[in-house]
Amino acid sequence: MSEVTIVKKSNKILLWIVLIVIVVAVALVSYFYGKQIGTKQKIAATPLEKTRASIERWDYGTVPPEVFPKNFPFESGTRLIASLKSQDKNTGDITVQLAYYSKKDIGTLINTFRNYFTSNNWVITTDTATGEIYSLYAKRSKEDMNILMRFDPTGLGLKIDITYLLRK
Repeated sequence: MSEVTIVKKSNKILLWIVLIVIVVAVALVSYFYGKQIGTKQKIAATPLEKTRASIERWDYGTVPPEVFPKNFPFESGTRLIASLKSQDKNTGDITVQLAYYSKKDIGTLINTFRNYFTSNNWVITTDTATGEIYSLYAKRSKEDMNILMRFDPTGLGLKIDITYLLRK
């Protein structure tokens, strides 16, 4: 009877040794594999950090930045919910992003923006509706403007997002 007990104990010890070897092997593989991935991620992130460092950003609150076209047809009483300006230090290009809500119907706004573009020597390059989003894109000399309109699901009205690019 004592021989049977010895065999069972040696199987348990062997099982524990195999388990410990597997755990150590998995830990070593994970450590070295993780170290290689971490190195690759750091290298890949470097250009992104340099790109971000060349951009300056300003928040203008509820008023458009000074470079935004003065005669843009905002509705009476428009309150901007976003007014951001960024400038690329390398190129000098300026981007303005504005957002506001409108209670007007989309047809009226489309006509208003089309008239603004054509009467101010802009060339409309995109005038499309895709699903619930309407887009107007226009260019003029060193300026581009994109206007996106979509119904806000929270019931605040039609959300207008404007991106204006002034190239130097």
